[in-house]
Amino acid sequence: MSFKLIIMLLDDNDTVLSYEQLIFEPVRFACVPKFHIYLRYNTRPKIQNKHYFVRIDAFSISILNYVGYRASWYYNIPFTFLPVHKISLNMFIPAERVRCANTKCGEHGQCLKYVNQNEKYYCHCQPDWSGPLCQIQTDKCNRCLHHSICFDNEEICVCPLGKTGRSCRVPSSACQSNTCQNNGTCVPLDQRLLTKNFRCLCPDDYFGDHCETHRSIRRIKFDQSVQIPPVLLIYAKFLPTSDPIILFRRIPLYENSLSLQLDGQPSMVFGLISHAYYLIGLRNDYVLNTTIISTAVRLENRCPSFVELFNQTILKYHPLKRIKYYQEPCQQQQKLKCFYDETQICVCNRQSNTDCLPFNHNRTFDCNERNFCLNNGECIQDDKDCPLNYMCICPMCYHGTICQFATTGYSLSLDAIIGSYIRNDGGNQPFIINLSIVIVTVMFLIGVPTNLLSILTFCQKKPREYGCGIYLLSSSIVSLFTICLFTYKFFYLLITQIFLVTNRQFLLLSCILIEYLLKFLPIIVDWFNACVASERVFNVLLMTHFNKKISVCAAKFVSILVVLIAIISLIHDPFNRQIIDDLSQRRI
Repeated sequence: MSFKLIIMLLDDNDTVLSYEQLIFEPVRFACVPKFHIYLRYNTRPKIQNKHYFVRIDAFSISILNYVGYRASWYYNIPFTFLPVHKISLNMFIPAERVRCANTKCGEHGQCLKYVNQNEKYYCHCQPDWSGPLCQIQTDKCNRCLHHSICFDNEEICVCPLGKTGRSCRVPSSACQSNTCQNNGTCVPLDQRLLTKNFRCLCPDDYFGDHCETHRSIRRIKFDQSVQIPPVLLIYAKFLPTSDPIILFRRIPLYENSLSLQLDGQPSMVFGLISHAYYLIGLRNDYVLNTTIISTAVRLENRCPSFVELFNQTILKYHPLKRIKYYQEPCQQQQKLKCFYDETQICVCNRQSNTDCLPFNHNRTFDCNERNFCLNNGECIQDDKDCPLNYMCICPMCYHGTICQFATTGYSLSLDAIIGSYIRNDGGNQPFIINLSIVIVTVMFLIGVPTNLLSILTFCQKKPREYGCGIYLLSSSIVSLFTICLFTYKFFYLLITQIFLVTNRQFLLLSCILIEYLLKFLPIIVDWFNACVASERVFNVLLMTHFNKKISVCAAKFVSILVVLIAIISLIHDPFNRQIIDDLSQRRI
C-alpha cells in the first residue's frame, strides 16, 4: 500500500492557490523521508487581510487501480505579513478515517475531522458536488479518468499508480519498460525523492531491485524441551554489516513450527525466547545455493551468559583482558554452540574456535508512547526511531493482531471461546477441540433422548391437568431445539474454520440467526422452570382452593408471554452482530 499526498495552500474562501502531489511508500522507507515542498501565493504581493492555511490530504493507492481517501491535516499560517513562512511537519497517517457527527454537510457530503485539529472539521463531498457544505452541484470532475478521484471538485485529479497528468491520462514513463522479473509489479515513485523512479513489488519468493533473487526459506521447528513463545524475536546477522535484521514472527496456538523468508542467506540467526538466546542457524551449516533450510530450536542450542562459563577470577578481569579466555569454552565444551557477554555474542565454529561479533543487548522493542494493542497487550516494534513492523503480545484470554478478540465474559459466542483453537488441518486438531467434540457429542446423544421422553410424558393428558405440565412440556420442546441448534452451531463452526468458508453474506446471516436463537432459547427454559416453581408455591399456599382450570389457562398465557418478552428483550442483538477478519490467522 502506497500513499499519495496532496499539499495545498488555501485562503479563507477555500480557494486553492497552489498545490503539489507526491507519493510516499511506507514499505520502501524504514525511516520517514523528508519532503521539501514550495507553495506559492497566486498574487504578488499577497492580500494582507486574507487568512491563509495549508491543508494536506492523504490518499491510499494500490497496484489494483484503487484510490481511497484516508485523512487530512490543517496547518494555520499565522503571520500573513511575512513574505515567506516555513512549516516543518511530522505526520502520522492513521489507519482509518477520523469521522465526526456533524450533520451540516448534508446528504452529499461526509463530515470528517482533521487529524491534528480536534475542534475543526470539514465536509468531504461526493463526486459532482462542491462547496464548504457540499451544497453546490458542479461538472468539473468529468475530465478525471476512470479509477481516479476528483479531489473535492477542485479540478485536482488523484491518479492511481501508473498514471499521471492533470486528468490521469498519461502513462508513467517509469514503468513503460518491463524492468521487473519473476512476475514482479512495477510501481512508479516520486522522482524528487529517489534516484530510482520506480520500485518492483516482488512475489513472496523473490526480492531485489528487479525481483531477480530467490528468497531463502528457513523452516524453524521447536523441540519439546523448549517452551514455545507466542512471539519469536529473530536476529538475522548478515556479514559484514554491523546491525542485524530484526524480525517478529507470531506462532499460532498449538503450532510447533514456523516458516521464515529472508532476503538472502544470513551468516547467523539467533532467536530470543524468554530473555534467552538460541542459535537457530549458521551459514556453514548449509549449502550456499540451498533455498529451503530446515532447523530446530533445541535446549542444547541455548547461548549461556559468560557468567555461567567462567570462574570469579576471570569475571573480575577487564573486558579486554577477559576476552583472551573466550576460546576456552568452545574447546572444552564440545556441545556448546554460542555464548554472550555485555557487548558481544560469540559462536563456536566447526573447528571449536570462537568467533565474536558486537551485539547490542540493551535494545528495547517497546512502542514508546504509541501503543496500538488493545486490552493491555504489549506492543513491540523492530526499531525505536524508525519502526517498520510492530506486533502485539496479548495477555491471557485475548488474541488477534491487536489483541482485539476476547475469550472472557458470560455472553460470548462459541466462535470467541474455541474459534482461535481450530486448525485448518482437519485431522490434526488440538486436545481442547477433540475434547469439545466428545463433550458436544455426548451432550447431544444424552440430551435428545431425554428431551424426547419428556415430551412424550407431558404430551399425555394426565400431566397437563395442572399448569406445571404445560410449562414442563414447553421447556422440553425448547430444550430439545436448543441442544440440536447448539450441536449444529458447534460443527458448523468447525467446518467453516477448517475449510475456510469466505462467503461473507452466508456467514453473517448464520451468525445473526444462530447466535440470536442460542441467546434467547436458554432464557425461555429458565423462565419456564421459574414458572414451575412459582406455581408449586401457589399450590402450597392455596391448598384446596387451588383451581386447576385457571392454572392451565394461566400457564398457556404465561408461556406465550414469556416467549414474546424473551424475543423483545434481545431484539437489539441481531443489529449489533458482525463478522470480523482475523488477519493473524487469515480467516473470518
